[in-house]
Amino acid sequence: MLDVLSRWNSLGKTNKYLLLVAVLLFFVAVGLYAYMVGSEERYIAKCRTGAQVVADIKDMLGEIKELKGDPEGEDVQAYLERLEHAQENIKTLSHEMQGIHVGSKYQQTNQALLAALQMEGEILHEVEGVLKSPLAANSKETVQKVKEQAKSIAETDVSIPPMDFSAAFKIGDVGEALEGYIARKKALDAARREEEERRAREAEQARLEAIRQRLGQKNSNIMATTSDVEWLTTQIRFIDSSHLALDGFFYNGTSNPIVKIDSMELTVTLYRRESQIYSDTFYFYNLICNGLIFPRKRQDRVLNITSVNGGIPSDFDEFDVTMSNANWTYRI
Repeated sequence: MLDVLSRWNSLGKTNKYLLLVAVLLFFVAVGLYAYMVGSEERYIAKCRTGAQVVADIKDMLGEIKELKGDPEGEDVQAYLERLEHAQENIKTLSHEMQGIHVGSKYQQTNQALLAALQMEGEILHEVEGVLKSPLAANSKETVQKVKEQAKSIAETDVSIPPMDFSAAFKIGDVGEALEGYIARKKALDAARREEEERRAREAEQARLEAIRQRLGQKNSNIMATTSDVEWLTTQIRFIDSSHLALDGFFYNGTSNPIVKIDSMELTVTLYRRESQIYSDTFYFYNLICNGLIFPRKRQDRVLNITSVNGGIPSDFDEFDVTMSNANWTYRI
């Protein structure tokens, strides 16, 4: 120690200053080297985290082909939540990679990485739009844009050993996956429409059958209780706006055979889905029976009616025909 002090005291003033500067520069160089090495290690550590984020996104995009095609379905809703988190992760990663110190060794590589991250964020945004509205007017253009972006990002050369970002950025089939999703949505909608149409047909058939049953029951009730001659309609056929054909039969509820209907009035009322759309009264005279109509028997017949005012609608689905003021002739 005394020897060191002795040598120090033997140095001139200038030499002492030079020695102090040399020592100071040495420690600055050591500190700078340590900082550079530490910065590079921190950058590589952040890249390792980033590589995992990008790899996870690639795997997630590969799951699009498994989605059923219903934007409101549980699988798509859960996927959209994950997609939102993925977009946040990309934004966070981009921000951190921009703020971290990068030495000259990785300067160009980092710029390429930032550009690729920005493009991947745009892809995720476009994917989200298609998943939410697969049949939107611009879906086809959006998918084409995603295909082009996926091709471009796959060509990015970002290699920071031991991480290989380039492999994680190869998401070339995401466009085709979106096309498949859109196709499944169309097929799903078509199946739903077909099911809705089937149910509508069945409901309409059931409704019309109920109408037929009500009409049949009405005619049966009349025949069971009447003591007069009745006209009972079984079907009305539309001819044109001035003419209808009434299929039905005369029923003899009296105790004597009849040979002729001298006169009667028929009030015809037409309905569409239980709403009245037409009604008029028609008069008939001297309707000769085809032979005798015996008691409690019927005789089928077609009655043609003409409306002088026209206006008979064709789209009726139910009718009511009421007979009144009838007169008939018994067999003598």
